[in-house]
Amino acid sequence: MKKNEFYEWLRNNTTLSESSIKQYYYAVEKFKRDVKELEIDKINEFITDNFREKRNYHYKFAIKHYLKYLGREDLINQLAKVKIKPRKKIGHYYDRDTILRIIDGLEYYKIVGLIQFITGARAKAVLSFHRDKLIKEEKGIRLVLKEKGDKEVAVYIPKPYADEVIKVIEHRKNEYPFLKGKSSSFATLLENNYRYYLNEIKKSCENLGIKFNTHDFRRNFAQIIYKKSGRNISIVKALL
Repeated sequence: MKKNEFYEWLRNNTTLSESSIKQYYYAVEKFKRDVKELEIDKINEFITDNFREKRNYHYKFAIKHYLKYLGREDLINQLAKVKIKPRKKIGHYYDRDTILRIIDGLEYYKIVGLIQFITGARAKAVLSFHRDKLIKEEKGIRLVLKEKGDKEVAVYIPKPYADEVIKVIEHRKNEYPFLKGKSSSFATLLENNYRYYLNEIKKSCENLGIKFNTHDFRRNFAQIIYKKSGRNISIVKALL
């Protein structure tokens, strides 16, 4: 990617991450191609059109930074207001056998799906598991996972599932046994594997003619616990 003065300005004058800087850079490059003159009506048309068609939330923020870079702060207060409504996330709930068929259709990430289903852990928490964080117990194992906010949570996996997890961890010699590939950035490696995992789930579900995503493992786990606990929501919250 050819980096220009605006790119470097973002680096030196904002606290944006490198990935956000790239995102803003590409948004502004598109803006410069589509909007030849800095007229507020044309700028706002670009913002609203891209938001409405593609829900590109970041375009307005990128343009605000670009106007600051150009010394045109006078236009910022005139930018169109776009109301961001989060898309409603639809959960998919299935019986145990159907979920196990989804897991069975996975390849490299089959063990990740299994752990998610048994523990209700988030996908990225499982994917980023470090092999040193395995605790063996008499009737199962505990995996110490990093959840949101770097909070460490030990999830329990009983036998015989524990034996399957141990087998995979011992077979794969890498530091993070549920990740594959290489990257100088762990964050990039994790994002790449999350995308690969999503693709495996999508392929498995297409073969079954159903819809499912990584967070549905967590939803189904919560539903199972809710029913088994006599509909005690406090128990579900404690486990999640």
